[in-house]
Amino acid sequence: MPRWLPTEPARELVVSGGGARNPVLMNRLREALDGWVVRLFDDEFFSGDAKEAASFAYLGWRTLHGLPGNVPGATGAEGERVLGSVTPSA
Repeated sequence: MPRWLPTEPARELVVSGGGARNPVLMNRLREALDGWVVRLFDDEFFSGDAKEAASFAYLGWRTLHGLPGNVPGATGAEGERVLGSVTPSA
């Protein structure tokens, strides 16, 4: 089993995106996942509207520091790789 997968069954779901603003969908998730903790990403971390920007900022930081930004076990890549390149302005 890949090391990034949880070793125990999940009992918590953190929801983000447009569906998280839909009260009918959220209620149905909570009903379907009885006994689970169903939370909003916005309540646990920061605005879900900013998560893509934050993710790309983190990947950029890793690139600037020469650190890999991929997870080979999740992507099927042959190994870890630094993603992208930094080109200084002229």
